[in-house]
Amino acid sequence: MADEERQIKSKERVRERGEVFTAAREVNAMLDLVKDETENIDATFLEPACGTGNFLDEVLRRKLAVCQKRYGKSAADYEKFSFLACTTLYGVDIMADNVERCRERLYETWEASFGATHRTVAASATGVVTGVPRSDFHDRVSAAVKKVFEKNILLGNALSMKRVDEKQNDLDEPIVFTEWKLALGDKLKREEYRFDVLLDQGKKGQVQEMSFDLFGDGETSSHVNWMVDPDDPEKKRMIPAPSKVYPLIDYWRIGDE
Repeated sequence: MADEERQIKSKERVRERGEVFTAAREVNAMLDLVKDETENIDATFLEPACGTGNFLDEVLRRKLAVCQKRYGKSAADYEKFSFLACTTLYGVDIMADNVERCRERLYETWEASFGATHRTVAASATGVVTGVPRSDFHDRVSAAVKKVFEKNILLGNALSMKRVDEKQNDLDEPIVFTEWKLALGDKLKREEYRFDVLLDQGKKGQVQEMSFDLFGDGETSSHVNWMVDPDDPEKKRMIPAPSKVYPLIDYWRIGDE
């Protein structure tokens, strides 16, 4: 039985962490309840106890099937929009081996889908499958996808909303997620948000400033947790404010950082 088909890794983990993985049949049945969203490339999914990625991997497969149907005739387009699909998946798990495997698994699914898509393109274009055509910057897109999963699938405690060490102890560091959006052409907009703020663990409706050590480097920085929605200034609706904003960059270059 493949590791992903097992519902438990050990009795000890079940006893200590209540760790039981959801079987594929139940995963698909539950995702079918929100089928339209799973096939929406832009729809965001967060799994607060992601394990090795049973839910996230299936969502990615569904999104990639849509990418293949829409953009499968162009290597560059498929790379860009399949990358975008990857950016919409987020996960937290308290076990380091689960996080590592989830990242690997999602990347493997992306790479396998890409290969299958472009073998089909080669066959339809020439009548003969000659290999897997890729864009000139495919290796950089591949590195960018790995970087996304590194930032989106995090080792942490979803209950305390803090990062943890490899012994599952809470650190004095909040869980911070990156939001990724395509801006102009291939340009990528990135902003970071604290998980606890996104879940309204503060005084919603107020502009609240606080300091914290975001990157664990001993340097604290002030930021505003909440801000007036710039798209609705008259109503003064409060929305989470980013803790960090990055300059625009070609999406396929982020793996170089």
